[in-house]
Amino acid sequence: FFYFFICQHYTMATQGRLSKFFNSLKSAEYEPNSFGGYLDKALILITFAVTGSSSSQVSRWILHNIFGIEGTLLGGPNSYRLAALLMMMPMYSVILFTIGTALGRSAYFRPFVIRMWSRLFNRLRLKSA
Repeated sequence: FFYFFICQHYTMATQGRLSKFFNSLKSAEYEPNSFGGYLDKALILITFAVTGSSSSQVSRWILHNIFGIEGTLLGGPNSYRLAALLMMMPMYSVILFTIGTALGRSAYFRPFVIRMWSRLFNRLRLKSA
């Protein structure tokens, strides 16, 4: 009885957001619990991790060396904050698609990038109407 209760509780707890996220990483190319499936999920997660950190570093480098703007997001000045926020989204999407394509997962990341930009432009279109 105790084993049944724990198993039932575990399956109900795994239906949260984290579980839905990991289930969205499924690839049709691999069996659900195979080594290739786990490797595929690991590549996707590594791509997101590398993209997040590298987009902020590339944006900071561009703002400092090309535009000559010094500052931080927390310390300011406001011109740096605005320029960094405007630069990070395009840099994030370009780096995400580039790294995803280099790792052979462009079919997964292309709709992700398109969805990201379409949500932004739909919100802008709704606000202007």
